Order: sequence, then structure tokens, then C-alpha cells
Amino acid sequence: MTRCAPNDPAVLAAWCSSWRRYLSETLGATPFMLVLAVLAVSKFMHVIFLSFTPLKEKPVAWKNDPLFMARIGAVIPCHMSAEEVADTCVSLLRYLPPENIVVVDNANSPEPPDATERKVHTVDARIQYIYLDEGLKTLAIHTGVHRLPKSVQYILHVDDDTKLSEDMVFDETWFDDPRVSEVTWPIFTRRVNLLTSAVGFFFKLNSHLGQWHNITSGTSLWAAGIIGLVRRDVFEMVLEDHVFLPFGEDAFHGLLQLMNGYNIRRDTRSNVITFAPPVITKRVHVSQEHSRPRIWRRHPLQTARAALDRDAPATCDLGACAPGAV
Repeated sequence: MTRCAPNDPAVLAAWCSSWRRYLSETLGATPFMLVLAVLAVSKFMHVIFLSFTPLKEKPVAWKNDPLFMARIGAVIPCHMSAEEVADTCVSLLRYLPPENIVVVDNANSPEPPDATERKVHTVDARIQYIYLDEGLKTLAIHTGVHRLPKSVQYILHVDDDTKLSEDMVFDETWFDDPRVSEVTWPIFTRRVNLLTSAVGFFFKLNSHLGQWHNITSGTSLWAAGIIGLVRRDVFEMVLEDHVFLPFGEDAFHGLLQLMNGYNIRRDTRSNVITFAPPVITKRVHVSQEHSRPRIWRRHPLQTARAALDRDAPATCDLGACAPGAV
């Protein structure tokens, strides 16, 4: 049987047509259009309500506490990231010592598929680089967390194509509340065309909605995998129960924190900048599941992983941190 290319326009058109026909037959034309109308109105009201929710302003002459920054460690899971990971590392070095940054390259191949390691060590040879021969983002994050120094108490998980702004606010007072386990920031996108601007607008809406959640429910459902600062002990705890699926790892991280009684807050006083796909279906150079190279994503080739074995060792070498590894 011939396998169809997922980005073949004919296949995509047939897929969309079949789903439209299924929904129409199942719901009927009128209910289906009603659902679309409700979604459109709700998104419009979303914008209107948020316009009455002012964002916090950055404090005048804000200065990050060096003692707090020394207790933060960054983990960057990546795949074929030679073209963008250097900029990410440079932005992190504005705030963190190189020993507190770990880049975890991962792919379904015995050797790294590109020059990510060389690019990382060109920025600073003291940044840790690890390669895993299994392409799985959650496994990469788990491995990176256990490679950070013991002095690190907070984990900054960052996508490989994301840059911190030059005026990031790292405010430890968020964690004065023991119920707060993670803090995240608004996400902006690099402007390339109308599509990237639309994706950026969607990110900004979600970021603004996080401020609304701070005021009302007191928590967001999760922090996007793009950026988040989480208590190390809490992060390690939820990783024990994580299902290690090849997609949606950030939703599992967040919901597991909420299930354990923690809150996730959004600090809107600064932002990060990330990559957005400039085309809808065509694969572009950032070909990895982490950074969503296209809107219509193909599921990774690897199968779903089992939950992390609670008896797994606290420290592992390279690829030995697989669930159940001994």
C-alpha cells in the first residue's frame, strides 16, 4: 500500500472534504453553521472583554535578583536546530550562567543529524550539549532537568527557536505563594507575512487571557512549551506521571500540576519571541515536532511512551534516561 504524503495538496483537500461531509451528515447543515457562528461570536467577545483587562506595566528600573537568577536552569529540547539554537542560547546568556543551560538534541538516528552541537559550543563551550538517539521532546526535557546542577531550583523550559527579550522580568515574588508552581510570559512571533501575524495575534490573545485568569480563577491551564519557569521539585514530580506522548507535552505538564493543587500564572510585563510557520502546508527548514513547522502537523514516527517509572535513577547519562532505564 502506498503511503500518501501528508503535505500533498490533493490529499489535504480530500481530507478536508471528507470531514466537511461527515460533519454535515452528522450534525446537519444548520447545526454545523450554528456551531461555526457561536465560535466566531465567542472569539469576537473574547477580544472585546480582554480590551477591558489592562496588562501590567514593567516596573521602572527593574533589575533581576542575581541570587534568584543563579537558581534558574534552562533546558532547551531541540531537533535539527543548527539554524536557530545559537540565537536562543545568546538570549539566555544575558540572564543565566552557561553552566545552567542544557541543550538536549534528539532524533531517531544513532548520530546527530546536523551541526547543532557545533553551533551551541560556538556560542559558549560551557553550555552543556546532550544527544539522545530517540526523538521525543518529553524525554529530552526529563534528561536535561537531571543534568542541571543541584543548586538549580527553578527550570526554565525554552523551545529551540525562542528568544528572550532584552528586558525580561524574572520576579521571584510570584513563588512566595507556595501554590504557584509555574510562571510564563506572553509570546510574540517573528513577522514574515499575514499568516505569521495571524498566529502571533492568536498567541497574544492567549497571553492576554492569562492575565484575565490571574485575576479570576487564579491559574492558567498550562504554560506553552515555548516558555515557562517552573519549580524543579514540582516539575520532577509531574514528569513521574507524564505519559511521554510525542505531542502535547505542555498540556500534560500543566494539567498534572493543577491536579496536584498548584497554580500557573502569567507575567505580562515582558515577552519572548518565537517562530511561526509562514506557510500552511509546506514543510519549512525547521522540521521538528517541537516548533510546529506547519499548521497541519504530522504525528512523529515514534510510538507513545509509557509513564516514567518511579524507580528510574535520579541521574542518567545521555540516552539512558528513558522511562524504566536502569
